[in-house]
Amino acid sequence: PLLVGAMAYNGLVSNTAYSEGTTLRLTGDIDIAGHSSVHLTNMFAPSDAFVPDGTFVAVTVQTLFSRVFTNPYETPKIDQIRLKLESIPERRVTTLDGAWTDVADALPGSQVTVKVLLRPYRGEPELHDVKITIPAEADPNTTLRVQVSDAGWLNRTTRSGAAGAGSELGGLEQLIHVLNEERRNNRLYVTLLKPTPTLLVEDKELPNAPLSEMNVLDQRRGAGLTVLRESVAGEWSLPIDSVVSGAAFLTIHVK
Repeated sequence: PLLVGAMAYNGLVSNTAYSEGTTLRLTGDIDIAGHSSVHLTNMFAPSDAFVPDGTFVAVTVQTLFSRVFTNPYETPKIDQIRLKLESIPERRVTTLDGAWTDVADALPGSQVTVKVLLRPYRGEPELHDVKITIPAEADPNTTLRVQVSDAGWLNRTTRSGAAGAGSELGGLEQLIHVLNEERRNNRLYVTLLKPTPTLLVEDKELPNAPLSEMNVLDQRRGAGLTVLRESVAGEWSLPIDSVVSGAAFLTIHVK
């Protein structure tokens, strides 16, 4: 992993197209013999830290490769690593400035508009509408939580256990699946959450888990089982050609 990180960094900063103060768009694949490829997609905006901008790209590539290379299941045979970096001569950073819904109460099966205020770096605020649907099977007199966030917030909310602990999965292919399912930082995510537990069993998500099932599986906790306190009732995303950061939390009462 250290060698891969060093090669990614040197290949980037030695390129004549590289310069500090630009936004970098990374795409690529890690090809593994006998398995699916790991896909890399991310954006990196210039920061005020006193380190070269290329450092963040190299660390990301190294970290992702390390999660595959040091997996506890098998020795992976890496066929090749393909990386493509595009340089955009500006700081593309967008901050979530606020969010609200057009209604406070909604019926099961109805549509609700989530209004999101985004503020680009040194740009004018932008108002976006994201339409979400209340599940038809939602119980009346319950409160649903709406999370408007960047990818990091959502990754931690939904797969904090399985994505971070490879030893809890069933094999390398499942680990690759989890890595590829992680959200990307150039999209805005709106997630509808129900107050019912979700079981993460290896790379599978079992939402709305009944208490009886949780009691039976509770003895397996730490051996492939993680319990989240909420279940995802719906997820929507909006592509933003910029690095998105921030989170806002709303509630909707089901009538």
